[in-house]
Amino acid sequence: MRRSASEFHGRTIEAAYNMLDRQLSEGSITQKDHEIIIKFLNYKISFDNIKDTRYHKISQHLVWWRRYLPEFTSCTLDDIISGVGKLKRAKTVKGELFSNNVVRDYISILKMFFSWLEDNNLTEIRSSDIRKIKLPQRKNKKSFR
Repeated sequence: MRRSASEFHGRTIEAAYNMLDRQLSEGSITQKDHEIIIKFLNYKISFDNIKDTRYHKISQHLVWWRRYLPEFTSCTLDDIISGVGKLKRAKTVKGELFSNNVVRDYISILKMFFSWLEDNNLTEIRSSDIRKIKLPQRKNKKSFR
């Protein structure tokens, strides 16, 4: 039987739950973060019909953001601004800055998440303030010809 791309690459919803549980046990996220991330992802499945791979990607990105941000429900706008600045200066394991496309993806997910947090009265940060954060220009990927 043929496996889907998400199954082949291990990017299933179950794998995302396992990753979130592991990050919780390692202390990378708090219990409150864990619960809120799962609620947000369930919302995205129900209302935006996201697939397994997107579910997994969003969960990974939100866990990654906790490197630069305090617990999500206690974040201030200053925390977000500082975190975005740190992301833009962050380097890959190869010592290079992240590409504009990667930075754009991380910031887009953060903006979407905080808009949802505001809609659910889980943050004091207004989404109108978050929307002001500019996304880097998308760059075309190199083609190999």
